[in-house]
Amino acid sequence: MTNNDRTFEVIEGGEPSSVEKTIPDRPTIDMHALESAVNAATTALMNAHAPHLPPLHWYYDIDRQALRPMLSAVVGMEHGRSSGLIGQQWASHFELTEDEPSEPSCRGWSGSVVDRSGRAHGVRVWCVTDRDAWEADMDRRYGPVSGPEAS
Repeated sequence: MTNNDRTFEVIEGGEPSSVEKTIPDRPTIDMHALESAVNAATTALMNAHAPHLPPLHWYYDIDRQALRPMLSAVVGMEHGRSSGLIGQQWASHFELTEDEPSEPSCRGWSGSVVDRSGRAHGVRVWCVTDRDAWEADMDRRYGPVSGPEAS
């Protein structure tokens, strides 16, 4: 028995009995750490797929509309005005089609890839093409960012 075990009274017929049972606490999982590890592995695998292209930040998720696995990539803001070109290069690599823009300051491409078993997985690449407009839109939606992350 560990210190994490819980003891409780057994209720029989609406009344507590003299019997006590001990059940161990269930193990906990740090879901943030799990998600970070999966995304790091996904990023490494996907970037290795096209080493001739600038690396992207990839993450593995579920497409909530299609209910299928989804591989999504974000062209980092560090690429500045080249982000649209980089997104387009990755879109060409995976034969993705350009989406209707959800925001005037963004571009996105989507499609699918097939795994070894023949199952299709969604792929989406998106980028911010006008950082000033995107930040202004985020400020309108969520309020201005303050503190150290604002720099």
